Amino acid sequence: MVQKVAFIVHSSNHYTAYSQTQPQLVLEHGDSLHHAPSLGILDILKWVFAGLDDVYASPTQIVSGEIAHQGLGAGGEGSCALAALNFIEVQLDDSTTRWTGPKAKYFHDISLQELLIYHLTSRAALAECTTECMEVESGAVQVGPNSNLGFTGYNDYNLLSPLV
Repeated sequence: MVQKVAFIVHSSNHYTAYSQTQPQLVLEHGDSLHHAPSLGILDILKWVFAGLDDVYASPTQIVSGEIAHQGLGAGGEGSCALAALNFIEVQLDDSTTRWTGPKAKYFHDISLQELLIYHLTSRAALAECTTECMEVESGAVQVGPNSNLGFTGYNDYNLLSPLV
């Protein structure tokens, strides 16, 4: 059974986010301009997941989720994509720092840093992909395969696979 569905919609040069936690039949809508949800989104989800009733229950209603307002003196103009992404991140982990207009520049800086690290890592410009970033005594640390050690903030299969 699918536990959570989340996605970002780009329409009219603006990004909004949607998130649903199963088995609830409510789709949460996060829009940093506080616009109404896109018309027809429930019908689109029913169409996308048609025939998958045993693994996904389509939402029957949309509610506005909690998201800070951008612009209008609050700051964060032009940050709708980061606000939408953060809305989904908060849905996945409530301890995630919430995006706000005054904090927008920090979210921009973090995203740029992660993008640069990913780019340099994927091009093997920082180090070979098989080189450990720090030495650890064999068996001294137990790390699960899904653990985020916080070195890059971006976990991608390319970071663990040879790039040749």
